[in-house]
Amino acid sequence: MASDDPLREEITLIQDAGARAASLVRQLLAFSRKQIVCHERINFRDAILEIRKMLDRVLGEEIVLELLFDEDLWPVVADRVQFEQIFMNLVVNSRDAMLNGGTVTIEARNSNLVPGNKLEHFPSMPGEYVLLRISDTGSGMSRETSELVFEPFFTTKEVGKGTGLGLSTVYGIVKQYNGWITVSSELGVGTSFSMYFPKSEEKGDGLRDTPTEEGISIIETGSETILLVEDDIEVRKVLVKFLSRLGYKVLEAFDGGNALTVSGEFHETIHLLLTDVVMPNIHGSKLAEILKEQRPDLKIVFMSGYTEETILRYGVLKAEVDFLQKPIGLMTLAKTIRAIL
Repeated sequence: MASDDPLREEITLIQDAGARAASLVRQLLAFSRKQIVCHERINFRDAILEIRKMLDRVLGEEIVLELLFDEDLWPVVADRVQFEQIFMNLVVNSRDAMLNGGTVTIEARNSNLVPGNKLEHFPSMPGEYVLLRISDTGSGMSRETSELVFEPFFTTKEVGKGTGLGLSTVYGIVKQYNGWITVSSELGVGTSFSMYFPKSEEKGDGLRDTPTEEGISIIETGSETILLVEDDIEVRKVLVKFLSRLGYKVLEAFDGGNALTVSGEFHETIHLLLTDVVMPNIHGSKLAEILKEQRPDLKIVFMSGYTEETILRYGVLKAEVDFLQKPIGLMTLAKTIRAIL
């Protein structure tokens, strides 16, 4: 759609609303420990710039946003959804502490922690870390409150305005990645949360760099044949249209049994199987096993909206398996398929 099309802004708002709804579900899944964690290499600078528009809307017109990044920022290993979750939690807290406006400053910097470099306040190993700091000029907190903010269900907000789960979830996620989070606050001055994440090891560790949600016109296209297996007709229609626009030849199947029929009737090369996991008749992992025997060179990508507990029963969450958690951003899907092929 052209940039000056009068409908573009409205459609963008719909898209953002859908993304926020998906994010809320992911937060609930994360807190109940049923979210599927997908480790990937993330550059905090790029990830923050991608959600800059959403940040401006969350903060509103009375709050100034300042971004400070090191030029050659080191990557970290994390789950992108979890990163956005902790990031937005802290930004929303800053907004709520500045009812009359103010400034939110977001910093991402390389930090080499060596003995003597404030390590007495840092309960972790010395080494190379990426510092992510979110500061505000809000109402601040007392020392007593600062010592309790990471406790589950502790909140300073009035009844109905907060669950007390936000900061405890942030704390748990940061610790999960062998990082650490500290808080510095002063009443009437503001609050600063500092998170340290270990620098990612060099490439070659089997991790992919995070695909960026760029415009479709600059995504590398392809001409390979993809067998798409999806039992939800609306999802299938969207995926067929999108993959066809990228130049792929798409074979459709509505379940595992139908996929075997389609494959059997197609005598040319099928380069990739893109399949849902939980389906009637034959589930995705069994389908992949059968087709892999028939077509040894077949690449496989699983996708599902189910939680980790369910997916584990189908045997697809293994290190060598390519898996996409629904809802899937179309640009992320395109990048993933291109990288695998």
